[in-house]
Amino acid sequence: MLIRTLSVSDGLCNGTRLIVKGIKSRILSCEILTGDKSGKQV
Repeated sequence: MLIRTLSVSDGLCNGTRLIVKGIKSRILSCEILTGDKSGKQV
């Protein structure tokens, strides 16, 4: 769950649920699970 708003236009707001798809040094690849942007890779 995202605890800090990063980009409202991309759907990355407080409380957005994400699933982590990949982890690299300082980078998380995630998929949005809820809202209008569900399924989007971020």
